[in-house]
Amino acid sequence: MASFRDTRLYDFGAILPLILWYGLGMAQMAPALAAQLGALAYGFAWVTALDAAAKAATLVFLGLQVVLFAIRRLPQTRQQGIVPRLAALVGANLLLLVALLPDAHLGAGLSAFALLLVVVGTLGGIIALRHLGRSFSIFPQARGLVTSGPYRYVRHPLYFFDMIATLGTALQFSPPWAMVIALGSIALQFPRMHYEEEILRATYPDYAAYEARTRRLIPGVY
Repeated sequence: MASFRDTRLYDFGAILPLILWYGLGMAQMAPALAAQLGALAYGFAWVTALDAAAKAATLVFLGLQVVLFAIRRLPQTRQQGIVPRLAALVGANLLLLVALLPDAHLGAGLSAFALLLVVVGTLGGIIALRHLGRSFSIFPQARGLVTSGPYRYVRHPLYFFDMIATLGTALQFSPPWAMVIALGSIALQFPRMHYEEEILRATYPDYAAYEARTRRLIPGVY
């Protein structure tokens, strides 16, 4: 069984449910994006344009993850135990619960601000994913040490941008539960960072020097 876990077939099978889930989300989002683009062709509105940009960026973000799931490297080492896996799985998907809540009744200004956060966060996530490339993983695993692009400045740019998009998404749904879910999702990123740093530190001798010259999320701050 241990040898089978080291095969690409096992690695792809383990992530297949998430690939299908992301694919379903993309299939549901695409018609709404097409409708918004059609509406913009007849009359421009900032909120509609930002909403369409957020959907388009999200489609690219999800699609890029699906591609990387299919081509990523096999893990050299994995964080052991159920707690690191649960923190990663719940942290990556907890925000989906806000879709069960009613929409918030926002004015045009606050709607535009919330959507702008989603666009900025998602575009930043796409840039981080591009540099992470075949080292991408949901669970705390060592698939490669990436120190290029935004990873030159912080160790977890993907989580930083995800937090921005999370806040923008939560603002669009009924308070206070949407924000409670968002804050729970953000809080779970911190144990995820800890477990990932732990396994990378144990796997790559160069990680200690990289860790010493970078911050976790914000250059020069944290």
